[in-house]
Amino acid sequence: MMWKWRRHREAQGIRDQSLSRETRSGTRLAREVEAFLSGLSGEWFIARGRDVPAWAYVNQIAHSEPDLLWQLAAWQRAREARLTTQPDRRVDGLSWRGAVAVLASEILELGGSDPGSIRQIQLDRLQPLESALMAQTTRLVSPEQLVARGRAYLRDHPSCEPPP
Repeated sequence: MMWKWRRHREAQGIRDQSLSRETRSGTRLAREVEAFLSGLSGEWFIARGRDVPAWAYVNQIAHSEPDLLWQLAAWQRAREARLTTQPDRRVDGLSWRGAVAVLASEILELGGSDPGSIRQIQLDRLQPLESALMAQTTRLVSPEQLVARGRAYLRDHPSCEPPP
């Protein structure tokens, strides 16, 4: 009968206090790692009401599948189309979403339509940027600075031609 009682409590969303603190901590850690590896660290921070660090924006593009990168890049293309139809519109800077979209576009441009190349660029260039940003806990980075650093990391990729 104990299992019915526990299952009923789980179905109602009641936390089982009999779980040890270590078990709950381990579960939280596993969820955080899962979010990191799937590119969802930013959402993990938002769900907890915390500020999203710059590395979490890079996390999204460094670990996402090409289909999601295309979706992220589409936002930037739509924004650029709006700006060309409204040339007098003033742009005061780049948002974090815009920074992610710009870098997603650049990865796709470098990798073409080859998922293997895109993944290699993510591994070789963006994950090191993500790690470097994680190590810089005291220095804040703006969306524009993130794009500049991201482009610098991407330009070091062997498949990228140097700018003219």
